Amino acid sequence: MPTITPIRQLGHRIGAADAPLKLEAWYDFACPFSAKSFLTLTREVLPSRPAGTVQFLHYQYPQPWHAPGAYAAEVSLAVEEVDPSKYLAACQHIFENQKDLVFDCTSYSLTRTQMYEKLATAVAGASGVDAAAVLQKVAYLGTSPNAGNQVGQLLKWYVKHGRKNGIHVTPTVYVNGIEEPSISSGWTAQQWTEYFDEKEKQA
Repeated sequence: MPTITPIRQLGHRIGAADAPLKLEAWYDFACPFSAKSFLTLTREVLPSRPAGTVQFLHYQYPQPWHAPGAYAAEVSLAVEEVDPSKYLAACQHIFENQKDLVFDCTSYSLTRTQMYEKLATAVAGASGVDAAAVLQKVAYLGTSPNAGNQVGQLLKWYVKHGRKNGIHVTPTVYVNGIEEPSISSGWTAQQWTEYFDEKEKQA
């Protein structure tokens, strides 16, 4: 009997699981606003926070009008399956190189297989993950006419999780289980730092 729920908790976590401030964010690789938020948080803000104070969970949430973003999400999930330690670097590279990897101007004439190959090669160069192992995870299974690949079901769970939480736009950020509409994708590192500092004072 196939499993109908995830076998482990969704989300890639940065920080201690028992940190009092829990930040959850839904991102789309083809969304420039997602890129700004993700890169500011993971490159500038979170590394400077005191250990044990903030936990950050990244959820894949490709928008249906950003088809290449779904392929990028599958590749990133494949990276995590192959070597979780390479996941963050792979995601950062995709976001940093959106125009060359997933935007319409570069992806419109590519086949699905070509997209996977391009993305796997790119993240392998950036993170050191085994490109062949990643491509194996996103290869067509062939077990049925609409079988998908090894990470397809996982991506479906991510999308279902986002829908369950009423996520529409990306990025959307939840703080300790509640949506935080005051957080902007355009926030600078200083604005994030001030927000976290204020939260910690309230604790």
